[in-house]
Amino acid sequence: MGVDEVRGMPDAVTFIGRYWQQRPLLIRSAFADFDCPLSVDEVGGLALDADIESRLILGSTDAGWSLQHGPFDEATLSSLPPQDWTLLVQDVDKHLPELAGVLDRFAFLPDWRVDDLMISIAGDGGSVGAHRDRYDVFLLQAEGRRRWLIDRDPLADLQDDASGPLRLLRGFAPSDDMLLHPGDMLYLPAGLPHHGIADGLCQTWSIGFRGPKLDELLAELFQILVVQCPDSVLTDRLGGPARHRAELDPDSLASLREALRQALQTTPELLDQAIARALSTPKPGLPDPADQPVPDLPEVLPADAVLLRNPVCRILLLPGQDDGFYLNGSLQPLPPGCLPLLRQLASSSQVRVSELALARYGKEGEALLFGLLREEHWWLLDD
Repeated sequence: MGVDEVRGMPDAVTFIGRYWQQRPLLIRSAFADFDCPLSVDEVGGLALDADIESRLILGSTDAGWSLQHGPFDEATLSSLPPQDWTLLVQDVDKHLPELAGVLDRFAFLPDWRVDDLMISIAGDGGSVGAHRDRYDVFLLQAEGRRRWLIDRDPLADLQDDASGPLRLLRGFAPSDDMLLHPGDMLYLPAGLPHHGIADGLCQTWSIGFRGPKLDELLAELFQILVVQCPDSVLTDRLGGPARHRAELDPDSLASLREALRQALQTTPELLDQAIARALSTPKPGLPDPADQPVPDLPEVLPADAVLLRNPVCRILLLPGQDDGFYLNGSLQPLPPGCLPLLRQLASSSQVRVSELALARYGKEGEALLFGLLREEHWWLLDD
């Protein structure tokens, strides 16, 4: 029995209960009548920008592989062969905010799971080889066709080959072979072995969802504990003369262990704070809204204007907390009664001012919104 295939995106309850992090799903016409807003040349143009992460992979399973990191120049991209190449551009949703709306289609998954929208273009036969990802991914075919081979065997003992420029799988034996057309989408749980091969010139959008890293959570917790730790020198009484000047005696070692153990004791509130800070911190290397010039804003926002969310902006709300919210790694005050306004702002990539009904929130709501606009977390657009 092959991969489940449906037409159109299933409802959220069915998808989460039956497929999310469990098994793959082929969704025909997931984006019905999809009209790709970027041409292959425009994607290539993004790879010329030094502020945008990009990679170029040349080769095939038979001929071997090479990997180059961007930024690239026009001569390199214009001289690509007709086949066996793939150009990948990361975080396109952060650099082209008008494309961030595609993530609204996945609003049934929390924002703190969102990694990025990666776009790849490839010549005929272009591939990155058989591999597995550490994140869940939706593979939307934007232009042309791409063939996907996957291995659903849960007992397959596949090893990463670290000898080449790519971490590819040795012994990959596909159980399923699927050809995707524009608008089709394939969902793959994290860790599932797969291999995509371009069938002619094509463009593929990868919407990735990644879980938090334990080391990042610990790093945030340690920062909080260090700030709260008293600025004092640990003292103890030596048990006797040192047996050797380079030796840490057992009594002192035990005393220092106990001091660290006491310092590492924490509370659920501090753990929640560390989690919220880590999950709301944007990836390093992305444009910082704080570095942008403060925009000129009208005294009154036009009702027909649109507010566009800065895709770098990460907002996180903790359960039961209505007096503050986390924004890009730091706790921000939330005026009384303004939680519904913040929820509405964060619910989609853009919203019309008239839909916010600002009058119900008074001056507090207006101050919250104008503060977010001045700090470039949202942008005010003309109709």
